[in-house]
Amino acid sequence: MTHMNWNKFFTGTKDNDHRNDKDETESEDEEDITDSNATASTDKKPYFLGIGFHKFSSNRLSKRCIKFVFIVLNSAMFLAGIVGSVISIWTLTDNLIMSRLIGQRLFVTTLLLISLIASFVSLFGIFGLLKKRRNFLNIYAWCYLLFLCVIFISAIMSFWIFEEIIRRIHADMVSSIRRYDSLPSSKEAWDNTHRYLKCCGINSSNDWAKYSIDIPKSCCSRNIEECLQMTLDVSYKSGCLKNAVLLLKSHVHAISISTVLLFLIALLNFLLAMCILARMN
Repeated sequence: MTHMNWNKFFTGTKDNDHRNDKDETESEDEEDITDSNATASTDKKPYFLGIGFHKFSSNRLSKRCIKFVFIVLNSAMFLAGIVGSVISIWTLTDNLIMSRLIGQRLFVTTLLLISLIASFVSLFGIFGLLKKRRNFLNIYAWCYLLFLCVIFISAIMSFWIFEEIIRRIHADMVSSIRRYDSLPSSKEAWDNTHRYLKCCGINSSNDWAKYSIDIPKSCCSRNIEECLQMTLDVSYKSGCLKNAVLLLKSHVHAISISTVLLFLIALLNFLLAMCILARMN
């Protein structure tokens, strides 16, 4: 037996055949395993309620989601711009509202311009997406990139802007107090400001004596009978500039939250526009 085994080892007659048979068997087994794994992976495709979700393209689904979100956001921006424009025009044309606080016409006009631009750009983007116009979407993306830069720069310069607003209000008050007796619109503006902010003059009721003007009856802080003869005792002690600044500061939190929200919406619109342009390529 030992001799025959060594003979088989050196000649390799039957052991090689056995090894070849074994290798072929192992290769067939591996092919069977591979085929079974492939079949199992095919059978494991996701199904839900009998529907094979692998039939749907994820690329197509993501593209539809991007378009849907883009249209929804820009439709909301368009409507918000229309509402802002209507409110701004109504405020500018209502003399009673405009005369409550001196120096706010510039800010209402700025709100009107921003609202009109936001509505136009949003409509521009929706039209470019629906008509598949690359040039429209390019202009849309550049407009929102510029808008993001403006918000970022404004946030950095917010302290300077707030000081500039106060300086502008003070300048408007000084120019209008000099024309209190000569210009009816200035008289109406100051009277409404006194009643609305419960104040008198720019810094105090002493300001009227500087311009040789009697203290207006709108500065009365007591009963009408006591204000038949206006004096410093019956007038409001606080100045209108101080109360105007306090009024602005009371809205700082709302303005800050609105600015952050607008920045996030603008950033999302810009990124969506870039995704749509990339898919068009």
